[in-house]
Amino acid sequence: MTAPFPSRRAPDLALRVTTGTSRRIPRMALACLALAWVAALGTVDEARADLALVVTNNRSLGLGRPDLQYADDDGAKWQELFEGLYGPEHTTLLTTFDPPSRTLFPELATTTLAPTLANLQAALGHLAVRLAAEPAGRRVATLVFAGHGDVADGEGFLELEDARLTATQLEAMLKALPADRIHLVIDACNAWFMLHPRKPGAKRVVRKDLGDGLLERDPRVGALLSTSAEATTWEWSEIQSGLFSHTLRSGLRGGADVDRDRRLTYRELDAFLAIANETVPEAYRPRLFLRAPRATTSPPDDTFVTLASRSTRRLSLPTERHIALRDARGVRVLDGHFEAGPALDLAVPPGRLWLDEAVTVDARTTRRTQLIDDAVTELGPTPTDAPMPEVAARGELMRVEQLFAQPFGPTSFARWATAPKVDEAPYGVSRQDADRLGHVLRSAARLEARSRQIGGVTAIGAGLLSGIAGATLVDDPLSVRETIGWTLLGTGAVAIVAGSVALAVPATLEDLDLAYRDAPRDSERDRALTVARFERLLEERADDYRTTRLWTAGISIGIGVIGLGVGTGLAISRGFDD
Repeated sequence: MTAPFPSRRAPDLALRVTTGTSRRIPRMALACLALAWVAALGTVDEARADLALVVTNNRSLGLGRPDLQYADDDGAKWQELFEGLYGPEHTTLLTTFDPPSRTLFPELATTTLAPTLANLQAALGHLAVRLAAEPAGRRVATLVFAGHGDVADGEGFLELEDARLTATQLEAMLKALPADRIHLVIDACNAWFMLHPRKPGAKRVVRKDLGDGLLERDPRVGALLSTSAEATTWEWSEIQSGLFSHTLRSGLRGGADVDRDRRLTYRELDAFLAIANETVPEAYRPRLFLRAPRATTSPPDDTFVTLASRSTRRLSLPTERHIALRDARGVRVLDGHFEAGPALDLAVPPGRLWLDEAVTVDARTTRRTQLIDDAVTELGPTPTDAPMPEVAARGELMRVEQLFAQPFGPTSFARWATAPKVDEAPYGVSRQDADRLGHVLRSAARLEARSRQIGGVTAIGAGLLSGIAGATLVDDPLSVRETIGWTLLGTGAVAIVAGSVALAVPATLEDLDLAYRDAPRDSERDRALTVARFERLLEERADDYRTTRLWTAGISIGIGVIGLGVGTGLAISRGFDD
């Protein structure tokens, strides 16, 4: 395994400087020189140009969505994570704290600006200036958005405190950043549509249509999204966060480092998130999408962040452990369920930490806590009891054990990597979308049934009248009247048959409606595939209607022209006879 950083070992203290004669440098001078050398190495290795902008918002501009409980807390936690990784001067937070969060994060609450469109534009302008001052090849920007999201007129948007941030605006903002790599994290409903708009007619995008998205137009951008289309962004009070944000931060703090090289990649994060959410009930499980920037380095590099050794603490894992780490305030900073293996380097806050885990003794499960003060901690078989501060619960109550039920490590990573990845389902298909399509199909089927019934009765009635009229004209053999009579009789018979068929045979939309009611829609994947298939069938039926209307209009005009010509000819010939 290649070490992520060059050796920090100081040079041999027996340095000699040759100035005609050899002489040994005094020990104090050598010690200072060695310390300066080590500091210089550390500066070269760990000085990064990474800049982070975090924008979170609890409130919704629409009356149909309740305010979130933890988007502001997530903003503070993202801020603290990036401060530890990049430094406080490289991180900017825009959020408005609610009263409980102001109590929990008092220092941030007094210095943080509101997540308005003007503040976002100003922060991005400042970010662009900072990036432009860095050397090319090292300009990395991370943008995090958490809050409400939706789709309007086929375009995704995120809700700021005073305005909507549309997908078009976001793409223009990213394009203006002079960055070599951009990591885009979005924890919001319908986040997928911030990368790919719906096609005309609200047609959804599937994976085969990725060629026209933001990530293809701007190869510098990588994305990590929670793409659920449901109306609720799931927040759990036990983790005091949004589900996706908390699991992703746990991975970025080192939980996803499967090869222990302190380099967190998109592939490792993808596996960590998938395994962490494997046993979460589907109604709560986030739909994940992760893709690294495409063409910024050669060979391609899918690194999201590298953990500096100075900002990590080591946790030894001699046995499989399902743990949570809390800071001095009781705030949950990391969750994970890890296979036994080499020690983990975790980017967690300095100072005291509480390790919280479930312990099963004699078939009974209890929670035990352990106070951690040391930079390197060897976890014993059973944690010791230690008092731990508690944080008041808000939001959705769920058992967090469902979130990290499966252990993560080399074995589970290999299983995930070799498992078939079959997922052609479109993103952003909610239960509401499925119900709306069902309503459209039912309404269209009723209209088509009514039209079919009226058309059938009308055709039969017209056929009967045509037959009666024709029967009165066939009593004059070898005359024009007889010809017209038989024509009317034949037309009437055809109309009666056509009307009877129309009354007896259901139309296409009626069949689609019945088939849709029986189609599988329980799981998110089944629902997405079913909606996509029936949308396509509905579009094909609309195309058939347009074609039928054009043919009907053409045939009707042709018959009218022929009838007018025949009638005119008969009238002229009758006039000559008279």
